[in-house]
Amino acid sequence: YLSPELVSNGLLAKLTGGDQQFAHPQAVEDMGLETCLERCPLSVVLDCIRVVLERAGKPEGGESRHGPEDDMAGMDPTDSTDGHLLLLDADGDWVPGVLKYGHQKRSKDKGKKRAGKHPQKESQRMSKQEQTTMGGDGEMVQISDEMLGDIWRYLAGEYRACVGQGERGKGELRVLADALIGGTAATSIPLRIFPVSGSASLRAHSEHGVALCLGLAQSLIDHGSAVIRIAERIVPCIDLQRLDDIDGLEELLQFLHVTEATHLQLEQQLHNCFRFGLAVTADAQLWWDCFRYVKSLGYTHGLADFMGNVAIALPMRDSRVVSSKDVSRLHVSLPCLLGEQRKLSGGTKCTLAMPPSATTWGERVQWELAMVLAFGVTYPKLDAERLNVRELGTAVIDAVGEAWKEGDAGVLKALVQLLQLYEHRMGAFLPNLRESLQQSRRPEYCLLEERTTFREFASSVSPKYIDELLEFADLSLSDSSFHETRELLETQLGMMQLRSHSNRDEAESEATLDLAGGAGGDAKSLNAAEDSDSHYSSACDSDDDNADDSDGASSAGGEECEEATWVVLWHLLGLQDTFDPNHCGQLLYWELAPALLDGHTPTELLSRVNHVVTRLARGAFMSSMQDDMSFGRDLWPLICDLKGLWIGSEFVLLERCIWEPTTVPVHRSPNQSLGPEL
Repeated sequence: YLSPELVSNGLLAKLTGGDQQFAHPQAVEDMGLETCLERCPLSVVLDCIRVVLERAGKPEGGESRHGPEDDMAGMDPTDSTDGHLLLLDADGDWVPGVLKYGHQKRSKDKGKKRAGKHPQKESQRMSKQEQTTMGGDGEMVQISDEMLGDIWRYLAGEYRACVGQGERGKGELRVLADALIGGTAATSIPLRIFPVSGSASLRAHSEHGVALCLGLAQSLIDHGSAVIRIAERIVPCIDLQRLDDIDGLEELLQFLHVTEATHLQLEQQLHNCFRFGLAVTADAQLWWDCFRYVKSLGYTHGLADFMGNVAIALPMRDSRVVSSKDVSRLHVSLPCLLGEQRKLSGGTKCTLAMPPSATTWGERVQWELAMVLAFGVTYPKLDAERLNVRELGTAVIDAVGEAWKEGDAGVLKALVQLLQLYEHRMGAFLPNLRESLQQSRRPEYCLLEERTTFREFASSVSPKYIDELLEFADLSLSDSSFHETRELLETQLGMMQLRSHSNRDEAESEATLDLAGGAGGDAKSLNAAEDSDSHYSSACDSDDDNADDSDGASSAGGEECEEATWVVLWHLLGLQDTFDPNHCGQLLYWELAPALLDGHTPTELLSRVNHVVTRLARGAFMSSMQDDMSFGRDLWPLICDLKGLWIGSEFVLLERCIWEPTTVPVHRSPNQSLGPEL
């Protein structure tokens, strides 16, 4: 089972000084020498294989001054400049070592002195020596599949022979194990002939992390294709396809305790792949895939929680990595804001690399949120405050409309989290964004039902707000005044509604016609023209496949999707989404009064909705008693503006009030002279 093309007779003779040679097969047969042959020692053949591997690992086109393999006589054991290195074994004899270039001759004493003076340099030199054995990028030397098969065929056959010898073969089994996986002796350097599959740049991690594996365990395979792709790239597995048809290979690998990779090996390898100072990859896609994998294991912030207090290597746009502990010092930033990519004033030197798979707006939002939560990295605040917020706001509104249309609640929830974080971290960015969208008709074209009378979004409410207000007033469907009260609130408070999908497509078509009509259109067309920009056609294209979809807005994306959409609109447009009892005074005296009073005379409507008026009047007084100044600050200016106050469901003019002197200061409306001042 030892191929003569692998280890020739000339190589054996020169390496053993002529003491040992392979018998010629024809001579053995002709002269009957079968009983006179001795078994070639395993250690000698392994030394021959080392020389063969060293020559296979020489640079392409390089020549050894010793010529062919059977011309090794006269080799200077201390001279390693030609690519060969001989080491002293325990018996004081020179044996082939590993490939090592560029070292000059020096005396043993001088070498010992240097080694003692610079132990760190000696350690680095050995590391470089081992790397050369594996190849420049951490791979083993590039040898042919035929040579690799011959080597493993011999090793597998030798293992069977040693096992067949019983106790006598244990010594050679130890030699075989040392040759394959290394031993305790200084000269016991493994052959490194395991063919490894996976990413070439990540194979070096096997020296610092998990051992070589036989393949992926079924527990990993059952976890899905995403985990399989990660494991195939970072877990060092033996490439059995290159070792096909070798008898006894499986038994030899079992002897070496080579097992299948499980979640334990995968997670251990992740610690090495992305630890700053050890990581050798800046692959943003691999990094993001691993981040999502460990998040699926229950780590809320992905690699940040998984790695503990260890510095994580973050991939940058310029193919570098930076430490997660240097994010603030280096001013590391994101290339996108609210899922929209924007240029940075400082360039891309310290910008995180976005994974190539993040091609859609929703995927970018998910990635951006993960980076903000895990490492505190955001788009630069100063750049955000100087952005064209109108253009950005239009793009985000269009994207939110698409997410609502598709019912993608996960993306909308992620956007809600981002907006909540940015309220405190991005300075004036969100206030500027809300202000720029107040007069925009864009949200009504692609997301909201259009109202007869346009009003600013900050003075509008959501359906949820109306529901909470009716609940506060103790009104239900069983009350006779429920529907009329709800209609009053929806009209006076400017309730917004999400479009159904069919109405949304029609509105987009009308918006296109309005934009094409030029300056001759009405105010609605002019506003639409002002709000449109280069992003108009990117997210509001009509979908013919959904033209006959007539489902209501409340059922399009489910309750979670609808709720998340309203919270997003509250952040982006400033509309009211949650009722608060402190709003009672503003609602009754400012929003509802025009419909309840004709001048100062109660209308007929007041008698039919008196229940909600009574509740709001009581709530206005109760909320104004929170502290000594709240009445004068919050409620009294409203009373003075209306020149009267609500007592229950009755409106009482100030002229009808009986006043008593008091030392408590009373605030009056700045634009009204009516009212006592004591």
